[in-house]
Amino acid sequence: YQRRVHGAIIIIIVVSIIAIVCIGVLWFIIRRIRRNTRILSAAPSGVVTVVFTDVQSSTELWALDSQKMRSMLTIHNEIMRRLIRQHNGYEVKTQGDSFMVVFSGVVDALEWCANVQYDMLYSNWASTIEHPSLVTECDTNGNMLFRGLRVRMGLHTGSPDPELDPVTLRVDYYGPDVNLAARIEALGNGGQVLVSETTYKCSKGTNINFKSLGEYKLKGIDKAQEIYQMEIPKLEARKYGELNITAQINEILASNNGQGVCSTCSRPMFCRHCKGQAVQVGYRRRSITTASSRSSNY
Repeated sequence: YQRRVHGAIIIIIVVSIIAIVCIGVLWFIIRRIRRNTRILSAAPSGVVTVVFTDVQSSTELWALDSQKMRSMLTIHNEIMRRLIRQHNGYEVKTQGDSFMVVFSGVVDALEWCANVQYDMLYSNWASTIEHPSLVTECDTNGNMLFRGLRVRMGLHTGSPDPELDPVTLRVDYYGPDVNLAARIEALGNGGQVLVSETTYKCSKGTNINFKSLGEYKLKGIDKAQEIYQMEIPKLEARKYGELNITAQINEILASNNGQGVCSTCSRPMFCRHCKGQAVQVGYRRRSITTASSRSSNY
């Protein structure tokens, strides 16, 4: 009889332990699902505007003076994050001095870009480095056009796929829309804001000016893309260099066995489809300027 009692007690203890473990696992799973749902719901979804940024000549600046560059990057990061909060943006991730940010609204994204450029001009750059990219430039009236770190920005509006990163517990975005935004950013110069045709069309009806820079064939993007430059209010006098297409041209040449790209259809140069029209290698460009009414909102 005592053995049966002891056996029953052991069974009850084992069953109780298993039940406690199962309840604990279930509670953990439910808690994680709720946490993931909360994180996903806080991030923009559906049609969003993806923005990539990068600091011009950052590799050279780090090599010249890492201590001063670290101080300048601290100011840069504070500006970016403060304005992200003000404009309802979502910081996806950073890599070095580059940011990936997503906005639910196109106007929020464009206003964020403009205000970042303004704050870069008037921040207290206590320590600086002797480098051409950090030279202060003014217009003929003495108004500042460039000062401090020069940040290039690329925007595209689309419907990327959001996915929770289990390591960072932040929502990341994937798909061709993200790739296009990154490619557009890589084309720009410091202080320049470039947008895709989709973003340009979504911003119609706003008081934001744009200038078409023509169509460019970008690596990994099937169709040639019309690229627009945002004319930042009060900074329209900024002068930029040619778009940075060299690296993308080299990648296209490699994928086309050393050939260029047709001016009409973006197939390899001398393609039979368009009777081999030979143009400047890697891209075709049209001189078109488009703009909506001028803005005084910034």
